[in-house]
Amino acid sequence: MPRASHPVAWHLYYILSLSGGKSVLLDGIAGTGADPIAQAEKQDALLVVSIMPYTRASIDVAEYARSQNVPVIAVTDSEVSPLALMADASILVQTESPSFFHSLVPAFAVAEVLGALIAGHGGEHTLAALKRSDAWLNAVQAHLPASSPRTGS
Repeated sequence: MPRASHPVAWHLYYILSLSGGKSVLLDGIAGTGADPIAQAEKQDALLVVSIMPYTRASIDVAEYARSQNVPVIAVTDSEVSPLALMADASILVQTESPSFFHSLVPAFAVAEVLGALIAGHGGEHTLAALKRSDAWLNAVQAHLPASSPRTGS
């Protein structure tokens, strides 16, 4: 699916999974990554992240979603990108960078804001899901204990 944009989509997916939101990440594992789009319905939405050069798979999945009356939301870099032209809504991000590579920082900011807004609509359900996520991460000791940034202790 999206190549350089994959981390942005994954980050939003991760935020939503921690907060109990229903989300499915379409990726390319074993060539079946886009298959879950077949289960999407008009009350769902497809969020597609793609910047130039746009990937054929992202465009194809978005076109399929549109054909099934699934709303398409694009996070992209131009109002005339293939995604923006077909999307029901577009969020435009800058990608210019002094390096050879595009910057994904603005797209990550969009993922953070969307994740927070969507989670915020979950109310008590979101709070309960976050508590379950914290309990799990603590049970498996996923993170090192917090230390003071100045003393290291």
